[in-house]
Amino acid sequence: EAPDAGLRLDHVLTMTEEAAHRTLDIIEQSAPLAAATARGAAELAETLDERSHREIRHFLTEVRSNAEQVRRNLTEVMVAQGFHQSRNYTG
Repeated sequence: EAPDAGLRLDHVLTMTEEAAHRTLDIIEQSAPLAAATARGAAELAETLDERSHREIRHFLTEVRSNAEQVRRNLTEVMVAQGFHQSRNYTG
């Protein structure tokens, strides 16, 4: 039984490491989206003039796309972590 327990532990450790790497990858993908959104908001605030309607529409389209990607990334993190947790509880 001890070798079987060792295999299980190795499997859990491997899954934990993979989940941690994937989590960091997803965070690294999300950070530039958040930065671009903040940068765009700052630029838009500085350029409000007669072109504002076009720029605001473009910015909002970009925000919408970035927000959707962040949502997908965070969902993927939750799934990865949920898989890891369910594996720990079911052995």
